[in-house]
Amino acid sequence: MRRYLSALLGMSLLDSVNGCVTTAVGGGTTATTGTYSYFTRELEVIYGLPLADVWARALAAVESLQLHIDRQTLDGLGGEIQARRADGTKVRVYLKPSGNHSTSVSVRVGFLGDREMSERVQRTIREQVGI
Repeated sequence: MRRYLSALLGMSLLDSVNGCVTTAVGGGTTATTGTYSYFTRELEVIYGLPLADVWARALAAVESLQLHIDRQTLDGLGGEIQARRADGTKVRVYLKPSGNHSTSVSVRVGFLGDREMSERVQRTIREQVGI
């Protein structure tokens, strides 16, 4: 009985940690709404463009931030850009189709996630997209 109560308590704590918050990426009249997950430590924004268009702009954004690209993969199901900051901090950009003409872009900076840096990467992608 004690084991079941411990498992139930653990599951309820895990459920309470899975928090998300909606945040504005950028500023002014062209702000894009994104969702930051405190569980995955990723900032997700959905862009109203196909994957192929957002991919090129995401690569340009990463390069304009002077990040060193370690790996880039793209196929029909999505793409991933693995990069590093000058101090060695990992930056990951995940892209996946979200409907016919939109793409979900998730950014995670560092092992524990850095919301401010993730917002900066998304803001740079948004500028490349022209929003």
